[in-house]
Amino acid sequence: MTGESQSDLQIRVLSSGDELGQASALYRNVFGYDSSTTGLSPRLMRSLVDNGGIVLGAVTPQHALVGLIYGFTGHDGNGFFHYSQAAAIAPEAQGKGLGRQLKQTQAELARGMGFSRMRWTYDPTDVRNGHFNLNVLGGNGIRFYPDYYQDDGSDRILIEWALNSDAAQQPESAGQPGVTVPAGIRQLRITDPETASAVSARVRSELEAGFAGGGILSSCERQGDGSAIYRFGTMAQPTAGKATV
Repeated sequence: MTGESQSDLQIRVLSSGDELGQASALYRNVFGYDSSTTGLSPRLMRSLVDNGGIVLGAVTPQHALVGLIYGFTGHDGNGFFHYSQAAAIAPEAQGKGLGRQLKQTQAELARGMGFSRMRWTYDPTDVRNGHFNLNVLGGNGIRFYPDYYQDDGSDRILIEWALNSDAAQQPESAGQPGVTVPAGIRQLRITDPETASAVSARVRSELEAGFAGGGILSSCERQGDGSAIYRFGTMAQPTAGKATV
């Protein structure tokens, strides 16, 4: 992205073999995946594009892919929704609002397909992402999954985001204690795994207690020292109505 501004990027649906190949490589590089079980298949993305899924990329004028987001149709007792599986931003394009731009474009496409809500999961110790999901986008954390991918370090919060303004509800305070996540826990997993494990266990326990008490996550308040405090709220009614699909 050297020499280019954010406005030079084109965000669009990816469909060619070259673009989907770049998307697969970007996904691996950004997340540091090298196992055959954690790759993203270009063939899968092609099928998603043609069958109700969304695969978006941010492309430079030189046709280099620097951002990716993709998802598919999900269903629960309240109907259909768009599930956003993952987003990946190249290091040189991070911290410039591209993730928000991709998510907003994905939401516009999902809304145009008839969906009234989106869902995705994230690591609760990633407080920057938590603040973005809860405070910036206005989503709600509706469920906690311990070890979502069946391995250590894969605790996840399920976010639900209302795509229509008339469907959005603001949680009321649940009066529950906040859950504090210290700064630098992700780096701590590398430098001091034992301490990181103890912190993660405490965060997990407090989140589980909050959700068991009927709360939903309504905010992630970042503090001056880099830590953050999750706050629980309650909804007077269910978090989402039926989609129109």
